[in-house]
Amino acid sequence: MVLFYWLILIMPLENHPIWELHIGPFTVVKYVGLGCVAYALAYLPLRKGLPPLVGTWQARAFILFFLMAASSYFTKGNRSTLGIESPFTTYLSFLLLFFVTLSAVDSPERLRRVLLAAIGSVGFASVYVIREWQKSGFAVGFRPGWVVGDANYFTVSAAACLPLALYLTIVSRARRERLYCLACLTTTLGAIVLGASRGGLIALTVSCFWLIWQIPNRRKVLAISAFIVTPILVLAPNSPVRRLFHPNWTDVASTTNHELIFQAGLRMVRDHPFIGVGLGNFRLRLLDYAGADLRHAFIAHDAYLEVAGEMGIPALLIYLAMIGFSFRSLTLSRRAAVEQGLKPLEEAAVGIKAGLIGSSTAVLFVSGQNTKLYWLMIFLSMLLPALLAASRSEAKEVTLVAEDASRDQGDWGAASSPGWLEQPSGASHTSRWVADPRRAVGKEPQ
Repeated sequence: MVLFYWLILIMPLENHPIWELHIGPFTVVKYVGLGCVAYALAYLPLRKGLPPLVGTWQARAFILFFLMAASSYFTKGNRSTLGIESPFTTYLSFLLLFFVTLSAVDSPERLRRVLLAAIGSVGFASVYVIREWQKSGFAVGFRPGWVVGDANYFTVSAAACLPLALYLTIVSRARRERLYCLACLTTTLGAIVLGASRGGLIALTVSCFWLIWQIPNRRKVLAISAFIVTPILVLAPNSPVRRLFHPNWTDVASTTNHELIFQAGLRMVRDHPFIGVGLGNFRLRLLDYAGADLRHAFIAHDAYLEVAGEMGIPALLIYLAMIGFSFRSLTLSRRAAVEQGLKPLEEAAVGIKAGLIGSSTAVLFVSGQNTKLYWLMIFLSMLLPALLAASRSEAKEVTLVAEDASRDQGDWGAASSPGWLEQPSGASHTSRWVADPRRAVGKEPQ
């Protein structure tokens, strides 16, 4: 399981000199992933039950989406990049991550560690971003992000994890956990400011406002957050706020190009509404649908438009359904966790949902549908219903054991105790403990 935590820790490091080093046919990170697959296969017989690979609607939608991506690639896809660099290999790696996550994470404790590893991954990657800016001589206008791939793509990863870090910093009952999340939150916020992603700022604003609204003392938290974050965003030499309200000529040119790409993408979808132009072909075919003002081929800078352009509107609908089912499942899981008194699973449901809100908004401004931590959060949403069902089953077993013990004690008491020691039916001390399964194992409810 440690190998899986390590895989999560290095997920945002897209151009790391060690983890992206080619050794034979694969990179080092691919070998780590294959090791995780081997562990998941070996762990299957040790699980209490089968992994919930088709247990939720978002899991079924993901499998269908993968099949549509594979069909698009092998029928009309871009074959110019083969092997581990091909678009199909990317989706195959997500399928393996789906299997590993749902097979290896089978308890609330493991889920919590995975969430903390995800928070740590963006915190660790943020150190590289800050270091790159420092090595540039603290240059104004320089947007660091080579090791993490790109400042905009890194913000998608940050949007998936920063709201979770903020939430656990506020609600966690473990002091070390709060300090850990606060440290990661601080470094990640600094990296986001230096990356100056305008779309990322909008995504984080949306997700954090939603998250703060879920907290009882929301006004106090909002006031403190605004007091800390606003001066940083306004006064920092590199800031998405500056790019939004005081864009330079490169920012204006970027916005113009995005508008032209969006219009060309819509024409692409209009001409190929059902099966698209083929997986990986958006950039190759863009200029066929663009006007004379767009002189270079670009990616879509919009994950939803790129999915529709490459794989067709039906694939986009499945993709949106997967995200929608994830939101619905997390809402229901949170409600069930509250009813069962399972605070860690309630916190996980809220944090994952906030991260999905942020990353799903961020990919409106960048083709970030292949961001690993984004998919990890979707896969984690598939685990919560199974973990809640397992907790209910364990609670029922504890209740039955306690009732049997109470019945045996009652039979012994009726046979050996004087009548004046007997208690009225339903008023025994044991029965009051059985009413709450957590008391049946000798623990007072929280």
